[in-house]
Amino acid sequence: MSLNLYGTDLLKADFDMLVRKPGGIIVGTSASFDNNYEIVEFIAPISGTYTVEINKYRWDAGNLFEWLGYAYSVI
Repeated sequence: MSLNLYGTDLLKADFDMLVRKPGGIIVGTSASFDNNYEIVEFIAPISGTYTVEINKYRWDAGNLFEWLGYAYSVI
């Protein structure tokens, strides 16, 4: 018998992600609904400060909280 130490985590929220370049123009989006991650890949057209925006698309009733994290890479 195997022991599942991780349990089951049903997706109770759906977040979407977009990235804006300086000036506010969107350079990439990700809006999937059937997984627990979003990925935005783009080549920066200009240098400057880019903004990551997370939007709540769905939040199931009774859901008290969800963890959220993000990472980025500059090559």
